[in-house]
Amino acid sequence: MKAWLSREILIGVALVALADALVVTTRVSWLGLFGYTAEWVNGALYVTSPLIAGSAAFTARSFLRPDVLALLGARTHRAIWRLVVRVWMRIAVVFAFAHYVVIGVALCATALFSGSGAVAWQPFVYALLPIGMAVAVGVAIAGVFPRTWGAVLAVVVSYSIWFVAVVTDSIVPINVGGATISLVGLSYSVAGLVVSCVAALVVTGSFLLAGLAALRTTSFAIRVSSVVGVAILIMVAGPAFGQFSRPSPFVPSAEPAFTCAGVAPRVCLTEPHATRIEDIANGIHSASTVLTRVGADLSDVTLYEETYERGHPNSGVLMLSFQQLNGIGVSRQDFAYALLRPADCDDFYEADATPRVEHLLAATSLLQEWMDQSASGKQTSLTDAQALTLFNGLKSCEVRSDVLSSTSAY
Repeated sequence: MKAWLSREILIGVALVALADALVVTTRVSWLGLFGYTAEWVNGALYVTSPLIAGSAAFTARSFLRPDVLALLGARTHRAIWRLVVRVWMRIAVVFAFAHYVVIGVALCATALFSGSGAVAWQPFVYALLPIGMAVAVGVAIAGVFPRTWGAVLAVVVSYSIWFVAVVTDSIVPINVGGATISLVGLSYSVAGLVVSCVAALVVTGSFLLAGLAALRTTSFAIRVSSVVGVAILIMVAGPAFGQFSRPSPFVPSAEPAFTCAGVAPRVCLTEPHATRIEDIANGIHSASTVLTRVGADLSDVTLYEETYERGHPNSGVLMLSFQQLNGIGVSRQDFAYALLRPADCDDFYEADATPRVEHLLAATSLLQEWMDQSASGKQTSLTDAQALTLFNGLKSCEVRSDVLSSTSAY
């Protein structure tokens, strides 16, 4: 067992860490808030967990072959169980460490870009759950199949369980991150964390027991059926329990506090971004000239930073990402685009895409194109009167189809 940091597992760790990093950098909206950064990195585990399962199966087979069991003197039920648990634990520790390194690098990146907020301990616990389950899948399959076939099957089995868990809202804790909005005003739910840990423990223990059963018999059919049976049971039972016993991982902690500044429009940011309120408000006000030039009235517009809750009454949403709120890659055009949600319309929250929503989105797209053309000095696809009418429609949450059809660009 002293060779548990073998070349095979180190290659697997490198591949998983690389995949983690690639998934994390598909978007950089997490730059700016420490809590959001940790959550976003954990979201990569949905993609990388099957790779962890495959690598675990490939590595664990070296210690769970019949000849190795005999060499280690693991002949009794207890001795084999201790070996299975030891292999699982050591491989899981290595992959958890690799994932934590990716989280640490991402947190350092956020710190370099004037990150704010606090890092909670819960994301580090949540990260262990899919890692532990994935390694358990790999260890169980390693007791049945040779290394290469076992690695491939571990990827397939784990991804199948993960996919079913996501599309059915299963109780199996696979999606343990990947938040897409600010977590300001939210705190972690104790009940959500406890239920997730218990569910992960049941899944992990079930696969380790399946691996034990596979190693205690010489019948290949029994070995296969023990692992497949557990996988099918989890894919069936997980969604059933998830229907009535899966609490949300977050609960509202307090009404988000906002700091406001500026006029025409007024801009309000949450506490983590409040240090840049003057810069953001000035940038928005300067960019607003493209609208005020055609007669738009912004004196009654207040734009709030987007949070998990609906906007304030008679207010709009400031359409800037976290990194833009921290001054990362934000341009005058970005500030101009941020003006195009002057009202937080109920239609945006409808479950289905109604014609009203389609009209609002079409008006937003046309105005963005018009802003780009105005900024570059090109001939615009909208007249000033049409642009004003569309913007007023966004303010009133009512963009008429005849107005859209009268524009040459629609």
